[in-house]
Amino acid sequence: MEYFFNNNLYIIFAIFLLTYLCNNNIKDNKKIIIIYLFIILLTIFNILDIQKMILLFLICAFLYFEFLISDNYKLKIIRKIRYKIYDFIYLLLFKYLFGFYIICLFFLSDYFLEITKIPPLIMYLVVAFIMFQILLFISSNEFELSTFDETINKLNNKINFGHYDELDKNKQKILLFIEDKSFFERPHSYTIICYDYIKYRINRINEVIAKIENAKGRKHKLIHIIKFIKYSFSQFIKQLEDLPTFLNRVINGHSTIEMQLFRSIAVKSGFTKKYQRKIAELVYTPMFFGGLKAYYKNNYDRVSDLYFKNFILAAYLKFAPVFYNKKIYANINEFFGKRKKISDMDFLLYTLCLSGKLDRENSSQIINYYISVFNLNKKSIKKILSHFPNNNITIH
Repeated sequence: MEYFFNNNLYIIFAIFLLTYLCNNNIKDNKKIIIIYLFIILLTIFNILDIQKMILLFLICAFLYFEFLISDNYKLKIIRKIRYKIYDFIYLLLFKYLFGFYIICLFFLSDYFLEITKIPPLIMYLVVAFIMFQILLFISSNEFELSTFDETINKLNNKINFGHYDELDKNKQKILLFIEDKSFFERPHSYTIICYDYIKYRINRINEVIAKIENAKGRKHKLIHIIKFIKYSFSQFIKQLEDLPTFLNRVINGHSTIEMQLFRSIAVKSGFTKKYQRKIAELVYTPMFFGGLKAYYKNNYDRVSDLYFKNFILAAYLKFAPVFYNKKIYANINEFFGKRKKISDMDFLLYTLCLSGKLDRENSSQIINYYISVFNLNKKSIKKILSHFPNNNITIH
């Protein structure tokens, strides 16, 4: 340790890293590219030790991205140390491909070259190819999130946390039944990977079990069990018959209201990069909304869990895109145009369009099911549907 800090080259290297990273005139991806190449060159010419350079890089990069970055709202919202660690790990692994970079450095190490007996020139070529792919990925920015400043400003431009229009109870019931039944069951969590969501799913299973146990007589219990098994098996077979569609729905679906809102306000580019987007949603949604809630509590009076949840629903309506007839509408206002009053029937159709359900082949079956669930007027629905272009929906 004494050698480490007494060696001037390492001190100069650390100062260079921190100074260069804090240069606001250069984009972050370009900074990382230059640093990656610089470390590679120092490794090839054996100027500095790989492990010590990586350690210094990790320390300096963590200080920059989590404490010294010019993204003001990031510093205000991501305050918990575990959130800072999650953010840093995500940036390293998924934005800057640090794992693959470490593999390149390992291939260049004396240890690897000695145990494999591979000629250095061959390994240099292999590393050059991998590094080219890494640098190409970093520079392309095919998937990019907005800064926290950009995201919060976008949110504030559309909705005021201190005063917003709360969604009425009937429309809440419709939206949450279709999009996120667990929404109010998760007062302190925002994704499907949390204790509250797991507890909610267990409770749903317990409800089915209770229904079977409360059935009168063995015959009725057996009937319920058979129905449950038959339904589960039929759904499983149905998914296997169209596996690509099922996998696509798994990736696009299984998103909470908060995850959907986050991607609507925070994804800057690469919305169609489904895997990268889903990982970002799972990582950043709890950090963003958990931190935002704490920030609002420090700056507003009486911020309850319910008030914050209703704010998320109100913001969701401002930003959630609507998909119908191969068109994408920015939000509910663009979808309905200048219409001032939106009925429950209108809102049901809007909600079904959030996930493109009215564009599916079985759209008639879907809408008839929800009409019966919410006990809506079929004549009114038919009248509303007559104004929807190119629909082949039949109301039974």
